[in-house]
Amino acid sequence: MAKEQKFIAKEYDKYSDVPKKYKWDLEAILEGQTKEELKDKIIKLTKKNIEVKDSKYDSPEEYLKAIKSGEKLEVLTNKLFNYTFNTLAINVVDAEMKKFQEELEFELYQLDQEMGPEAPRFYKNEKKLIEWMKLPKFKPYVKEIQSLLDEKKHELPKQIQEF
Repeated sequence: MAKEQKFIAKEYDKYSDVPKKYKWDLEAILEGQTKEELKDKIIKLTKKNIEVKDSKYDSPEEYLKAIKSGEKLEVLTNKLFNYTFNTLAINVVDAEMKKFQEELEFELYQLDQEMGPEAPRFYKNEKKLIEWMKLPKFKPYVKEIQSLLDEKKHELPKQIQEF
């Protein structure tokens, strides 16, 4: 008969006592940047997206640039939120990180308000989008665009939305 092995979990009083080899390397998420540098990139890219929120519908090329910019913004934002939330999960009383997270969320909220809702701009340009989806360079985005166009069928009348 095989000898039964017992595994005993090691306990530490403080996270700082845990050897580095057993900790998550959260700095790897930032890829050599500081959280402030990444935040600045996100803010700058968001402001750029706000600048082109209407003009991106001027041509298929502009629209594709805006889609790619949005994808890049989503990746960067996910990285920074992943970093901040996991850092706070390690130390929920980290006042500096909590302040950073709150400021980030507030700034992004303000920029989101400045951007406004995308749906009215999107549906206003529905005919263009339907034509652009026929272009080969739109192939990776057809399913997503079509899905958004299909959602319009389920939109409530404006009178009800405004109520």
